[in-house]
Amino acid sequence: MNTDPTQKSFSAVLIFILVNALIWFGFSIIAAANLHPGLPDYPLYKWGMAILALIASVILFGLWYFLRRKYKFAYYLTAAFLIGIIILTFADNLGLSDLIVLVVEIIPLVLLIKIRKWYFASGT
Repeated sequence: MNTDPTQKSFSAVLIFILVNALIWFGFSIIAAANLHPGLPDYPLYKWGMAILALIASVILFGLWYFLRRKYKFAYYLTAAFLIGIIILTFADNLGLSDLIVLVVEIIPLVLLIKIRKWYFASGT
């Protein structure tokens, strides 16, 4: 069993990226099924949100895959994508669910910054 704290931080990053991907995938289904009470009942808006959430989910799954393989470009893309999602989260009315998602977005970004030297020393 590996007890290296940096490896544990990296594993946590991967888990949080997967959780993020699942959250966005779930939101895409909820939006497409018109089950979110906060979304306007305009089909273009509803489907636009569903498609954007699905795209975010696919991107996060891809980033998870490449981070796992320790590709250096994945580090920068993941950090940039998380920063983008965090900024866009503030464009919404922040409710409890938004704050929970925000925490799930911030934690992997902070951990990525923390393990930067280790990631690049061991990456491809």
